[in-house]
Amino acid sequence: QSIGTHVINAICEDKSGIIWLGTYLDGINKFDRSKNLFTHFTHEHDNPNSLTDNNVLSIYEDKDEAIWIGTNKGLNRFLPHNNQFTRYLPKRGRGNLNHNVVRSISQDALGYIWCGTDGGGINRLNQSSGRFTYYQYDSKNNSSLADNKVMQIYRDSEQIMWIATWNGLDQFDANSKQFIHFKHNPDKLTSLSDNRIRCILEDKQGQLWIGTHNGLNRMDKSSGQCSRFNN
Repeated sequence: QSIGTHVINAICEDKSGIIWLGTYLDGINKFDRSKNLFTHFTHEHDNPNSLTDNNVLSIYEDKDEAIWIGTNKGLNRFLPHNNQFTRYLPKRGRGNLNHNVVRSISQDALGYIWCGTDGGGINRLNQSSGRFTYYQYDSKNNSSLADNKVMQIYRDSEQIMWIATWNGLDQFDANSKQFIHFKHNPDKLTSLSDNRIRCILEDKQGQLWIGTHNGLNRMDKSSGQCSRFNN
């Protein structure tokens, strides 16, 4: 079998070396390099154990080797040993997923699953209870999440959670449960080049590389100062 589509939204390599591809409208493509074989997992209308949606936006493997999939219609947990999906769909009421579009997934040091949504902020899942805690923008709280559109959530080597939002970069303080903001300042060349943050990566020296809507930034975490790489 071959890959099912040309449009790839997400890629993840699991601990066993399997490549997981999240596609636009063709679900999940699982590639076993040892067999040169693709296996496809798609939404099935009458199967509650199938993927919630075929537009897959994010893929993440947790510490227990479960595969988490963010789609245009909710969150999925996939167990490779039995090929079954557990669905987390948006519902009314506290404790449920609060937005259908899950753009990013990560796991913190305590095992909570963090989901970055396209308008509902961060939804943090307690796997034991199955309930979500929300971190959202609050205009009355300067230490709340910078914006409810979350593009990526990234855990660094010091177990710090960084959040790429559409209104700056946030660092989560696990003790105070508050967010520290890093934003573009037109009068400061060592600030971020843009507030529309798309992606984050930490290098071997412990510096953060931040992709924005207007250039690349390298941030020194201790000072918060950035070096800009622009076109």
